[in-house]
Amino acid sequence: MIPAAQQTFGDQVAAGLGQVAGQIAMLPIARGSGLYTQGADTMAEKLVGDKLTNGQRDVGILLGAGITGATEKWALDALLGPLAVPIKNHIAASLARIGIGAAAEGAQEFSENTLQDVVRSVLTGKNQIDIGQSLDEGGVGAAVGGIVRSIVEAGLHVRMRGHRAEMAEGQAAQIEALNQFAAASKVMQRDPQTFE
Repeated sequence: MIPAAQQTFGDQVAAGLGQVAGQIAMLPIARGSGLYTQGADTMAEKLVGDKLTNGQRDVGILLGAGITGATEKWALDALLGPLAVPIKNHIAASLARIGIGAAAEGAQEFSENTLQDVVRSVLTGKNQIDIGQSLDEGGVGAAVGGIVRSIVEAGLHVRMRGHRAEMAEGQAAQIEALNQFAAASKVMQRDPQTFE
């Protein structure tokens, strides 16, 4: 693994995609509890080196877990769930949903990082808020959110095309059945020019 100080934006986005893929894979199994444990782990790492009592450290870890769990769940719902946008053009609507996914994940990463820093500041009595770091995390999150929602949109498009093809085949079969019924009717025998 590349040390955090040496990671490029691309490295961070790749790591974020791996993280989101893991979260998505674990949702049906762990029902979102993995999001909270991820937050507890992140907060425990942030509190290393801070002079806190065990009780303060435990409270910080629990609050960090709650912050991450709640914000990650919200962002995953925006990334994976249905998003109704009042745009009739399919391409523009898809792009809007991708933008919403990017904004949701970016806002999640920014708010998670900032809120955990606020908790740390309250516990230590020193300003631990690093807005620059939060903005960086938010930028990476926005890129990851846009990529993930793009994949979701592509999957929805493929599924919709398959559904439309099935519908077209069904309608073609119905038309053929109606044509056969019309061919067998006495009305066609009496007035064949009407059915040409």
